[in-house]
Amino acid sequence: MNTKLWLVVLAVGLASTMGCEDRNQPGQTQTASGPITQGTPQATPGAKPWLVGAEQGLKPTLLIANFTTDSDDKLFWGPVISQILVVKLNYAPREVFSMPIPGDVDGEYRHLRRIADRPTDGDGYSVDEAIVLARMFGLDRAVTGNVTKCGEDLTITAEIRDARTSQVLTRVRLEGPVSDAAKLLVDFSNRIFHSFGKELFDASVREYLNRPIPANGESVRQCAALWSNRPTSAAVEVAAWQKLCAAEPQFTFAKVAVANKIQAVSVADALAEAKRLHEADPHQGRLWILYIALLDRNERYPEAIKECTEFLRENPNNLTALWRLDRAYRLTEDYEASLAVTERLLHLKPDSWQSHFYRAVVCDKYGWAKRGHEYWNKVPPEGQRIFGEMNRICIAELEQTLKMNPNHAEALAMLAGCYTDTGAPESVIELLCRQAIEIEPDNWAAQYNLVRLCMPGYTRQPSLQMAHQRALAVCREAAERSPRSASMQWLMADYLLWYIGYDHSRTGIPYQDFLKDPEYTKPIEESITKALALQPGAREWRANAANYYYRKHDYKTAWEHYSQLTDYIPQEFRKKDVALHEWYAVISISAARADQWEQAYGLAQKGLALNPCPQCHESLLVAFAGGLQHRKEYDEALKNFEQLAQASQLYKSWALKEYATIVFEHRPALIAKGFECAKQAVAHSPKDAPCRYTLSRYHCKRGEKKDALDQVNAALTINPKHKDARTLRAEILGSH
Repeated sequence: MNTKLWLVVLAVGLASTMGCEDRNQPGQTQTASGPITQGTPQATPGAKPWLVGAEQGLKPTLLIANFTTDSDDKLFWGPVISQILVVKLNYAPREVFSMPIPGDVDGEYRHLRRIADRPTDGDGYSVDEAIVLARMFGLDRAVTGNVTKCGEDLTITAEIRDARTSQVLTRVRLEGPVSDAAKLLVDFSNRIFHSFGKELFDASVREYLNRPIPANGESVRQCAALWSNRPTSAAVEVAAWQKLCAAEPQFTFAKVAVANKIQAVSVADALAEAKRLHEADPHQGRLWILYIALLDRNERYPEAIKECTEFLRENPNNLTALWRLDRAYRLTEDYEASLAVTERLLHLKPDSWQSHFYRAVVCDKYGWAKRGHEYWNKVPPEGQRIFGEMNRICIAELEQTLKMNPNHAEALAMLAGCYTDTGAPESVIELLCRQAIEIEPDNWAAQYNLVRLCMPGYTRQPSLQMAHQRALAVCREAAERSPRSASMQWLMADYLLWYIGYDHSRTGIPYQDFLKDPEYTKPIEESITKALALQPGAREWRANAANYYYRKHDYKTAWEHYSQLTDYIPQEFRKKDVALHEWYAVISISAARADQWEQAYGLAQKGLALNPCPQCHESLLVAFAGGLQHRKEYDEALKNFEQLAQASQLYKSWALKEYATIVFEHRPALIAKGFECAKQAVAHSPKDAPCRYTLSRYHCKRGEKKDALDQVNAALTINPKHKDARTLRAEILGSH
């Protein structure tokens, strides 16, 4: 006779592992409905199922029922889903679920309770039946579901319901081929577990927080359990750790945990907490290292260097501090100092592949910094010498890394790049890249080096067009293989933007002509959209996307990207020899072109504070003066427009036209000067419709109808859709 298993999970949280032995009187076990005698009661054949060997646990509790099924093989698909869920929950961390309970029916499942078997024909139970049973046993949640097998396709759906209200709390649906049934079942059980596990663990920690502060030994055990990665909220865990800190002020591990857990909410707040802890106990090594790590995380590298240096005076052989110092020097591009640190690391840990790998990373970056991204024949001799020397060291260190760790994908990809620069055979380079991709499909460096093989100066293809098509194929292959990888989606845009720049410099074709060709723009924009949808916080990519749209003269889209970067400075503008005001000039003029004058004004203010000289960057003055006009600060705007007209040939006519417009509308006392500015604007840009329209307004005001009509007709000849010019022309003709 077929049987149907009803599985009840008394899912018990962290606190149930601590001090629960004395919860019941000896000789009794607590059930959901009350105490029962110790032992294993048996189900009466034909009677309703009931709990066997169950005991009181922490809420929430869960009932898992056999699923209904639309398959002919009812006896397989219904029970197997329940069994998979049981196994998943059974092997969950012990701090989340209850300890093994004596009296389990057959000892098969350590953390679970079963309901007695009863005869069945293999059909699953409906939602209503499952809710009734969950209520009967005093459980909080019920899992019900359905399995549909149609040909070779399998669909699994499930719901977690509140047993008291029957409200759906979570829905899960997965589908795929029957051949992938094993993976499908595991993915499905993971979804159920994470949905229920977070609620469960939060409830357990809340109960723990409401208990009196335990003894020291018990605190340490609870800390060890809480420290592990659990599906709980950061706020609940921070509260638990803070309670432990209050109980045991000398327990450094708990203090570190508080700052680490706060990172999930705010990295800046975590840094403030780490700084407070470090200042309270300045010579405690673990707190000092935590403070350094959070300075690094907040990109405050000069401070991290200072703290590392001081820490290493007291602890000269601390590997963590040396690694942090090396990283801070690298990210501030002080490669010579970074090389000295990696030499120290290599001396202390010569048998560690990490020591060799990080030295290789520094050598690679230092070599490229000295060479620059110019073609080899344009690199100065000293740059060529240093690049060659660093490349040789880098290859030696990477080869040593791979001897110790042959499956290090990043090392394989870097070695391929170094071999590319030495003119190694393409087959060797491609083999290294393919090995790295096989180990780590989303490895950017490996994919980029495959594309790089197709670039001029590296490729040995018969023609540039063939190399270009091969590079496009590599980009498409990467995007198709990893559709959820933002970096693989970005690869196409990155390559095509490089190729447009190269072809522009090679052929002399205007850059704007490339940006009008859908052959380039369509894949670039698709790549940008997909990459930023997958990783919206990738600000370096967003800056490149904004620059692309700006150069395409799509100012509205450019500003959509720039507007998310107002508190960000791209890597190329962080270098010592690059003027930072140039970044504010780019982003402020973009806001201005998108008619976002308030934002343009604020950004221009920042840029002019760094460099007030109008000749240094006219774009800042354009955004600043236009912002003043938008804010109705007309007198200041007039001064700045006059200054811009004198400093800039590019924006001269626009500045004169705006000066004349402000005078015409708001400063009639300056009307004569405004008229002269309007005439100068037309003389400077005779094919500018707004300039012609502005001059026409002045002629009208002066009663010079014929001159006004000539200017407005010229404006409409240049731009027939100029609405204001058409209206003014009608007024002039009407007055005649």
